[in-house]
Amino acid sequence: VAVRRPATARRAQMDRLPGLDEIARASGLLLRQIELPDRWWRQEAGLLLARHQGRPVGLVWRGGHYDMIDRHGARRRVTAASAADIAPAAFQIFRPLPRQTGLAAMMAAGLTRAGPDSLVFLAATLIGSLIGQILPIVTGLVFGLLVPAALRGALVQIGLLMLLVAGAGYLIQVATEAARERIAMRGDAGLFDRAWARIIALPLPFLRSRPAAFLAAQLGAGLGSISGFRQMLYLSGSTLGMLISSLAVIAWHSPLLAGLAAGLAGVHLLIGLVAGHAQARAYRNGEELIGTADAQLLQMINAMVKLRSAAAEDRAVLRWADRFAAMRDRSVRARRIGNLFESWQAAFPILATAALFAVMQGLAETTEGAPALSIAAIAAIATAFGLMAGGLSQFLRALLGAWMMLPGWQFARPLLERVPPPSTGLTDPGPLSGEISFAAVGFAYENGPPVLSDISFRVAPGQMVAIVGPSGSGKSTLVRLLLGLEAPGAGAIYVDGHDLRTLHPTALRRQIGTVLQDEALPPGSILDIVRGISDAGPDEVRAALAAAALDQDVAAMPMGLHTMLPDATRMLSGGQLQRLALARALVQRPPVLVLDEPTSALDGPTQARVMQTIQALPATRIVIAHRLSTIRRAGLILVLEGGRIVEAGTHDELVKRKGRFAALMGG
Repeated sequence: VAVRRPATARRAQMDRLPGLDEIARASGLLLRQIELPDRWWRQEAGLLLARHQGRPVGLVWRGGHYDMIDRHGARRRVTAASAADIAPAAFQIFRPLPRQTGLAAMMAAGLTRAGPDSLVFLAATLIGSLIGQILPIVTGLVFGLLVPAALRGALVQIGLLMLLVAGAGYLIQVATEAARERIAMRGDAGLFDRAWARIIALPLPFLRSRPAAFLAAQLGAGLGSISGFRQMLYLSGSTLGMLISSLAVIAWHSPLLAGLAAGLAGVHLLIGLVAGHAQARAYRNGEELIGTADAQLLQMINAMVKLRSAAAEDRAVLRWADRFAAMRDRSVRARRIGNLFESWQAAFPILATAALFAVMQGLAETTEGAPALSIAAIAAIATAFGLMAGGLSQFLRALLGAWMMLPGWQFARPLLERVPPPSTGLTDPGPLSGEISFAAVGFAYENGPPVLSDISFRVAPGQMVAIVGPSGSGKSTLVRLLLGLEAPGAGAIYVDGHDLRTLHPTALRRQIGTVLQDEALPPGSILDIVRGISDAGPDEVRAALAAAALDQDVAAMPMGLHTMLPDATRMLSGGQLQRLALARALVQRPPVLVLDEPTSALDGPTQARVMQTIQALPATRIVIAHRLSTIRRAGLILVLEGGRIVEAGTHDELVKRKGRFAALMGG
């Protein structure tokens, strides 16, 4: 990946050193901050960036250990002594998924550094297959030489040898499974990170069109399917090695019987493929029904109060039960096919062995009257075929399991293969001054009427602008446009003179503090909730809580800042929730603050204290207000009605006009 310097919005910023997150965004890389644990250098944790004695270094896993690379390219091994000088705060770096992706790209995600483990897996698989064929060879030796000669001492020695072989086989199997697990864990971790980063980059209209539980079901089904397909590939390698080595042993004694064994294995494989295809068809749309049923169940739980108020519990359960019953019907049909195939799996070794012995009987005498196959050869062939049949049966069980994951992949494809908007090439705005302009902006939701029409206004840096209007006038939509959560259908929005569409949305939003209506806060302690992704300390968090008039409430809690809030909406009052969201927006001291009904749930004294804080902030403030008394000191008030600005001016100017604002005040 080529490391790029971020494009800057201003010529004056050309000499400013970009931050790590800015470089990562410009280069199309993903970063995740981590804390290095004790003895971290002894196990792989991916590609890392850290600081050694205050200087940035790269940490690369190579040959079972970490190498440290400084800015000059010098490389040296990380030891316990050098690790002590590396700060525990570090960053993991990984590539995102390609924009156009499919099943193969998803399966390959995260496996770029799996080469050594893959070699170990292949070597262990090959050695394990060869060790497995020692049993047929020794069986032939015992029945062909030792038993007829009554060499009891040699039998004991052979038994001890087989114990050693079994031990070696066990160790090889452990090595195989360990390598496979390392590959799988590396692949799953890399895939999950990339898939999640891809999903959160998708356009909001797409995500909003599906319930959260439905999206979670799609993501879970897709990632589970990809992981299952990977496991299937690993097992197919082991099975192929066992098949080839077993057929080689059989062919050594009888090429004809080797051909018969290969034919029987082919028939068994064909029946397995047919069963897998039939099972997948029977379960078609099953994963989608699971996602729909889960989404509806979550909606029912969240709306339980409304359902009880309307006495609609039974109707809701019946709607959910219809989808659940359809899913169970598909599951039962698929399981019925699976049971039939399991019966065939149990019968195949017996029928195939009988076929082998029938052919052996046909070869019992040659034209000269000598036996075609010795007892030793028969024993070796039977043992080798038994190993082959066992490995093939295990492979086919995994094959049917993977085939059952195909509906899950088909269900997840619309989500995982959705192409996110491009993020590279966008401009980093740098530190914002807070100037905002709307130029003839229009917007309508998909297949809907216009929500905003010809919206034009300018906000000077540090100015407080209030937006008022009746419900449905487009106030909240205007905020979503400013945050880049929606794209205007007409006109343009400018931030510090630059078109919003050319600015990197993440870099922009990190400089805008927001308090939205019905804002959902993440679970955690009050300290973690308020500081979010910032590096704010306890003192800064306390200052933000004081600015939001929540400091006394938190001080009265037994654990103060460390009070855990698993679900803030259920543990705090509406006013406390609003003030906590406001403190979260204020803690980073953003140059732009967007507040959507920030005091609607506050009492009079608390509201006055909060508004005093907001009015004194040295930031551009855009406030959507329902209580018009809170915006008397706004530098500009915009009155929206029907998606248009019908009035604009200061509080006193609008009151004197006796227009729509005065009517709202009187109402």
